[in-house]
Amino acid sequence: MAHVNCPKCSKRLRLPPVQKKRGVRCPACRHKFVVEPPDQASRRSDIRTKSEGPETESSGVPPGQQPPLSPYDDYDAYYDMAVNRQLRGEYADAVAAYRKLIAVRPDDAEAFYNMGGACACLGQYDDAIAAYRKVLAITPDDAEAYRKIGDACTAIGKHDDAIAAYQEVIALRSDDDPAYFAMGSAYEELGEYVAAINAFEKAIALNPDCLRGYYLLGVAYENLKQYTPAISAYEKVVALDPTGTTADEAREAIDRIRE
Repeated sequence: MAHVNCPKCSKRLRLPPVQKKRGVRCPACRHKFVVEPPDQASRRSDIRTKSEGPETESSGVPPGQQPPLSPYDDYDAYYDMAVNRQLRGEYADAVAAYRKLIAVRPDDAEAFYNMGGACACLGQYDDAIAAYRKVLAITPDDAEAYRKIGDACTAIGKHDDAIAAYQEVIALRSDDDPAYFAMGSAYEELGEYVAAINAFEKAIALNPDCLRGYYLLGVAYENLKQYTPAISAYEKVVALDPTGTTADEAREAIDRIRE
């Protein structure tokens, strides 16, 4: 299953894996919005390659050559084949290939990392978390592996574990505003609104243009019935992007508070 937050009320919704753009209506607030699948660029940026050479568009080997039958034949070429399968969205095949690679080189942190990403795309979040923990056993200071653990834990509702993972990211990168934002969202899911506010305020201090940060800051204050700072946060959203969808949601929130 995939998970997405309603942009209006922040309720976390469970959806089938998103393969194409689709409309969704939140059962809590009835707000309708569009969910899109991760694009090729975002998938590509999350995959670790072995070389700086040009990418191929098919199997990861030069035209006219057959891909290796196993990582024992040519480890790097087999790795490239696994990466290209992952880029094409063939996640199950990619996971199978990474498992073969890891059997040959159990200390290959990049293979574990990429396998975690492919497992997450299949909705196999427990397997993804296990793969990222293998990364950390090999390279303990890998902030991105901690972030991915946090994201996977969030997807299956393990918000306490997600918070612990994001705290590890912040311990390694004190200026990581996405980690503060994600941690704030996890606190908000747990109803820990004071902690959420602290996290969102740190995210905003690092990234003053964070629209969703201001919006969810307003949501947290509103849930605490602290309406003056809630309105201030919503008004900041409107000031930053007056014509955006988030600004429309912020205006609705302001109107709701003032009724």
